Amino acid sequence: MAKEFLIGEIGSETYDGTNNTLADTGLNIEFIDPATGKVDSWSGALATANPVPDAVRIVQGKGVAGVSNVNSSWFSPRNILAYDGSKGATAKAGSIELDIAGDCTVAGVLDLKFVLENGSTGLDQFFHLSVDITAVADDAIDALIKTAYNAAVKPEWLFHKAALSGDTLGTDAPAAVNGGILATATDRIYFHGNISGATTTSSGREWDGDASRINLIVEANTATGPVFTPQTKASGRNGIGTYYQVKAMEDAMMGINYGYYNRRNLPNTPANSAVDAGIAAVNYNHVSLIISRDGSTSVGQIKGVDNLIELKVAMKTGGANLFLAASTDFLSKLNLLAGNAGSFNSLTLG
Repeated sequence: MAKEFLIGEIGSETYDGTNNTLADTGLNIEFIDPATGKVDSWSGALATANPVPDAVRIVQGKGVAGVSNVNSSWFSPRNILAYDGSKGATAKAGSIELDIAGDCTVAGVLDLKFVLENGSTGLDQFFHLSVDITAVADDAIDALIKTAYNAAVKPEWLFHKAALSGDTLGTDAPAAVNGGILATATDRIYFHGNISGATTTSSGREWDGDASRINLIVEANTATGPVFTPQTKASGRNGIGTYYQVKAMEDAMMGINYGYYNRRNLPNTPANSAVDAGIAAVNYNHVSLIISRDGSTSVGQIKGVDNLIELKVAMKTGGANLFLAASTDFLSKLNLLAGNAGSFNSLTLG
């Protein structure tokens, strides 16, 4: 099955009169006018009663002088075999907290083991932390743990800062923390994982695995007095249509979209259309179409080589030109094409 991938942000569907290119991140549908045989763009509303064009394609603008639009293959709406979509959802970082009860009367060492329970290889990963606990009150022990944790060189799946109750982690706060401000409970310290693509790591390198699901084990405690108890953990989730996911898909499709196959001898990588406005700040809705090239009437029916196209379109959530209620917006145009082509329900993703 051939695969194609296009991205839309909030760009306009207006064409540049000189180069006939769409504005950057714009999306539109072009069709072959049956009356003239010429390629035309779908501007404004197209009444349901009007005949659906027999040959259409989806167009993504790049908005760069001398750079052509990115086009899907031509297809007939009547050959749409499947039409579905998914609404974007924010990724969430996993977290766990450690409760501290009792003052320390005799100094000792606390040994903690952090566990990544969803390693990319399917195997758990571990990080060990030893903390010198001095003879202080329990409401000061959490600061000792925080200092030791923040100073340690940790794996990328762990968020680089521990936090005490009431701490504000700032703009780099993991997505699991509401506004970056933690709960107000005392004698407690919080640890977080990272989401895919995050650079909030002790090394500054990117975490490229799934959203971390972390656990915490108290392996040993030789200090007299305090009792350390890990509390209920919050599991991380990958989200749907995150910037990192969309960029990874776009990178994989550079060859098909831009002819970027020889990445050793032609190292000039085409610019990504996915926009990074903060790794947890941008989500994309997805629309997926399965289309037959040759008029086959069911998925899997092969009359020729590679007769199916899987066409995916990622659209930034809240895009003003993508999710309007009128029939002039991009999603409504797709709904109209798919609805006239078969008994597909209209998608509502905004």
